[in-house]
Amino acid sequence: MHALRDTLLTVSVRCHNKMQNKAVKVLRKLVVMLPIALLFSFIFTGLTSYGTALFFAIILSVLLIFVNVFDYDRYDELKIADYLESKHEITFNFDPTVWAKIRNIFSNQLDFHAKLTDDHEDFIKVSLHSNLLKPEITATRAADKIRLRIEYRYLKFIPDNTRNYRTLKRLEKKIKTPPDIHS
Repeated sequence: MHALRDTLLTVSVRCHNKMQNKAVKVLRKLVVMLPIALLFSFIFTGLTSYGTALFFAIILSVLLIFVNVFDYDRYDELKIADYLESKHEITFNFDPTVWAKIRNIFSNQLDFHAKLTDDHEDFIKVSLHSNLLKPEITATRAADKIRLRIEYRYLKFIPDNTRNYRTLKRLEKKIKTPPDIHS
C-alpha cells in the first residue's frame, strides 16, 4: 500500500513539475512576443492610440502563444526544452549505414521543397523552402553520434506550431525504416 502511495506521489510531483515548467515557458514566450506584437500594433493602428495598440498587442501575442500551446501539447514525448521552440534535435548512435542513409535522404529523397546547401564529409545542411522563416536541417557526424537538428534561419525564437518537430520526426522515421528489399 505504501509503495502504491509513493508511486502515485512521485507521478504527481513529476506532472506538477512538468506543468510548472510549461507555464514558465509560456510566460517567457509571451514576454518575448509582446514587443513584436506591439510593433505590429503600432504599424496597423498608428502611433496616436497607445492604449489600443497595447490592447491589440496583448491579444495578438496571447493568441499566437496559445494556438501553439495546443499544438505542442499533442506530443507527449516532446521534451520541456523543445516546448514552444522552433529548433529541435535528435541523435543516433554512429553507424556508417545510418550516415549513408541520411546522405541519401538529403540528396535524393526529401518529400518537401529542399535545397542542399552544404555537403561535407561530416556535415550536411539542407534549406527547406516551406515558408518565410526558412527552416534548415543540419546533420553532423561525430565519432560516436549523428546529430540531426532543425531550426529557422531567421527569427529562431518564434514558435512554429510543431512544424519543425513533425518534419524532424518524419526524417527520423525514414532513417529508422529498413530498406525495401523488393525495390
